[in-house]
Amino acid sequence: MEFWATVPIPDIVLERVATAYKIGAMRYGERYPYNQELAAQNNVYHEDWCRRAELHKQEWAGMRKSLYTPMVRPMVRAAQLYWYAKALPPEEREQVENARITLPDDVERTVKGVVEYYRLDECINAFSDPSFYDSQRLAEVINAVHDLHNGIAAAQ
Repeated sequence: MEFWATVPIPDIVLERVATAYKIGAMRYGERYPYNQELAAQNNVYHEDWCRRAELHKQEWAGMRKSLYTPMVRPMVRAAQLYWYAKALPPEEREQVENARITLPDDVERTVKGVVEYYRLDECINAFSDPSFYDSQRLAEVINAVHDLHNGIAAAQ
């Protein structure tokens, strides 16, 4: 856990997560149209559909629509902890998932609770630095490794 509490997180990752969260929140809010006539026209189980739509609407009303900058870094740390803990033995994973953190201007939550409350699984692809996977950058790294290898071989 100490590693994830101190590992540097690139600003591009923070920006991507904040943007993905905002887009996800907007999409979540649009998931159910709140019109009973539309529900009836769609031939769905009208009462059940309306009940679920109303619950969804209430949940979305209480949901944070965007993240402010000081919140993002600790959220990313919590999510990384949660996702990487899946590789641990069950007892250790449970310890990590139940570790408590406090986000700026928020209530105290468990690591797992942060991921679930903010629906971070829905924006997991935003948690990486795209330049890490950039093919040009990868080619530069491969060439540098080859140059290093050739330099070592020439020196022997």
